[in-house]
Amino acid sequence: MRAGTAGIVVCEDVLSAGQRSESWQPGDPFPLLPGPPVARYRKHLGLGGDEGWPVVTRQPRVGLVLSVGEAGRAAGRLLAAASDRPHEHLSLDQVTARLLRLGDVPAALVGLADDFADLADWPGRLAPRVGLIVARDATALLCLVYRTLTVDAVGDNGTFVATHPTQVDAPTADALGLDDLDVLRHRGTGTLVLRSFGRECCVNFPDGVICGRSGPTPPLVDTRTRVPSCLRGEGCYRPDLDESQRLPAAEVNASLVFMQACSTVAVGNNAFPTSVGVGLGFLDGTAVAVIGAVGLHVEDVTLRAVFEEEVSRGAPLGEVLDTLNRRADELHGEMSRFGLLGDPGLIMAPTQVVSTASTPVQTDPALLDQVVRWNDVVLPRLRSLRWLNVDLDETALADVAAHIRAVGPDLFKSVPAAEVRALADEVDRLQAGVVARTVARVHGDWWQFTAGGLAALRQESAEACACPRCGVDRAVRLRLRHRVHRDLVLRVVQCRHCGDVEQSTADAPTARTGVVWARRSEPAVVGAHVVNSGAAALNGAIGFAFVAGGHTGLPQGSHRALRVPAGEEIRVEWPVDLSTSTATADEHEFVCLSLHDGALSVVSGLLCLLGT
Repeated sequence: MRAGTAGIVVCEDVLSAGQRSESWQPGDPFPLLPGPPVARYRKHLGLGGDEGWPVVTRQPRVGLVLSVGEAGRAAGRLLAAASDRPHEHLSLDQVTARLLRLGDVPAALVGLADDFADLADWPGRLAPRVGLIVARDATALLCLVYRTLTVDAVGDNGTFVATHPTQVDAPTADALGLDDLDVLRHRGTGTLVLRSFGRECCVNFPDGVICGRSGPTPPLVDTRTRVPSCLRGEGCYRPDLDESQRLPAAEVNASLVFMQACSTVAVGNNAFPTSVGVGLGFLDGTAVAVIGAVGLHVEDVTLRAVFEEEVSRGAPLGEVLDTLNRRADELHGEMSRFGLLGDPGLIMAPTQVVSTASTPVQTDPALLDQVVRWNDVVLPRLRSLRWLNVDLDETALADVAAHIRAVGPDLFKSVPAAEVRALADEVDRLQAGVVARTVARVHGDWWQFTAGGLAALRQESAEACACPRCGVDRAVRLRLRHRVHRDLVLRVVQCRHCGDVEQSTADAPTARTGVVWARRSEPAVVGAHVVNSGAAALNGAIGFAFVAGGHTGLPQGSHRALRVPAGEEIRVEWPVDLSTSTATADEHEFVCLSLHDGALSVVSGLLCLLGT
């Protein structure tokens, strides 16, 4: 055992460090083991030798301390004694049950990374405020606890942001590649934000990687296990890089690291050996805590803003983690799950500057809801019309679907209002085109909405009702479902006097019409009432045409775009010039077609053409 200053005492082995931990109290020399982590911290503190090590003082923190393994027992005792928290030492098979009983209580789980391998999953999944104080060996673990208890002695409380050039906050980042990050080898920062692409062993940038390995030459691993190529003696998995383009995470000077890159926190759930985990690499260096992605990660710049806001207001790291995961769950669920390597009771010093790039551009919920409705409601409804003798522009339909897919990811980074307006125009043109082609078909032949398709519809219900046209209780409201396309439901009102009065793929028809009496010598008006009884505006088109008007001598129909505000009724009229018509004095059927938000309503009316 070798005494340093009053701040630390360097022990020979884990056993002697464990013995000192049994009676250790704040103010006593803190037991450490010799090795690279201690040397790195000495350099980071600016100490020339063994003088000047900070003394650990009492600093109460919320929650409790749990430990696993002999090194974990010693480190856990020291952490608990310094922070006035109870300490429980567990066997590995007791960990799961204990974490499940925690609820919202913050718990620091202390031990060596390999001690947690048999858990086979990330322990933090069991309770929302669990942090793992974990390292690759006993030397690093004891030094990590000491750094956690003396983090205020470092004095760095700025924020350094390193972002891949393709990320939305790249224009205001401090670094876009490894060359810009190299500065952190020589000076420290309070918080390092990393937003890039990665995997368990590294965080990627165009010109290099931040690597989880702390040493330059890794020991080779039995090739029958799952390991990265560097542990097979085959170099980095990125063949475009040489050794100078690998920055070991342990050489990056930062107290708190926030990473939005895949699998940066992997203990228990690790696929690779813990000797290459990038999160553990930072804890080998000067970091006291790492908040990073558990598994596959969908990045979202708004989560960076949540992290910075919570740290700046002085929230303990366990609370920061819980808030992050609650917000991430709203956005992307398990695809944005974060984990904490560090003490959940630790409160970091507020950062000096929160970058304006972290301020999220909130997506307008109304815009998002509109795109969701187009994709989930309007397009499926339009596709279903293929089964009901309705002509669709398949190319235009595919183009709208492709445009929605292209715009979708941007909705969660910014507000592409112009794109949404462009989409709205495309959807309107798509529906107007359906109505225009149907109006032409009605005029050109003896068109029926379900011509050739009635045999494929099975009646599900029938209910007596008053006829919407004549008002007499001699009609029936039918619900028909397609036998093959099961999502397609047609609602029909049939009157024993008036015939098929209404047919609609919506819950209720949006249009009503009736009987028009006219003479050739007088202007006639065909009209319809369009009703929106819902809570949102309806967008689409409306048209009318005489059935087989081209054969009977009646003028062509007409169509127009129509938006109906929520809760409103609009009267639509079409003047009809019969002065040159060759139609006979008779009853002539016409139909009004309303296509709104993908739902098609067809209501029939009669033009009663009187003689001269």
